[in-house]
Amino acid sequence: FLVIMLCTSILLSVSVIKVFPVQAQSTVDEWPMFHHDLTHTGYSTSPGIPTNATLWNYQLPNAVFSSSAVAGGLVYVGSDDYNIYALDALTGALVWNYTTGSYVDSSPAVANGVVYVGSYDGNVYALNASTGGYLWNYTTGSFVESSPTVAGGLVYVGSDDGNVYALDALTGAWVWSYATGDFVVSSPAVASGIVYVGSDDSNVYALDAL
Repeated sequence: FLVIMLCTSILLSVSVIKVFPVQAQSTVDEWPMFHHDLTHTGYSTSPGIPTNATLWNYQLPNAVFSSSAVAGGLVYVGSDDYNIYALDALTGALVWNYTTGSYVDSSPAVANGVVYVGSYDGNVYALNASTGGYLWNYTTGSFVESSPTVAGGLVYVGSDDGNVYALDALTGAWVWSYATGDFVVSSPAVASGIVYVGSDDSNVYALDAL
């Protein structure tokens, strides 16, 4: 059951430090967001490795439920130790980590030098992909388990407050939100100007991306 509606207006809080130009672009041999691309195909043309040989591992102090994103030679992943990590893709060496206020089960999305990720502290964060430097955060009304999707200069993400949010990718400013009937843990997919997302209210929604 698909519902196409314009968004409602729910304005929460946003903090801004500095901004970077952002567009949603996926390169062939990278994995920049949850399930690879805007439509979450889970498909990459990068050649697979026909062996289970361990190249490296990086030990974290707590569980990892976040899926990795790979871009610019770095692997980005969240952890239940409240951190998002950037590791060297070839060696596994720690490049940087950023501490949020709670678990990071959301899977990062990377676009044009910025990492976007949610936290159980209720925030969506934008971080400099190279340094981990804080750019902005947007505070929702509950946990953010959903993995962000970046398209057309906007960040789309769900929250356990029942809303789907569209945030300005440069500044984190609220653009629109749509209230579903329950948690939105689903990660939005974007295609042909429409945002598709599921909710714990048992509905799949189609929303005008703008």
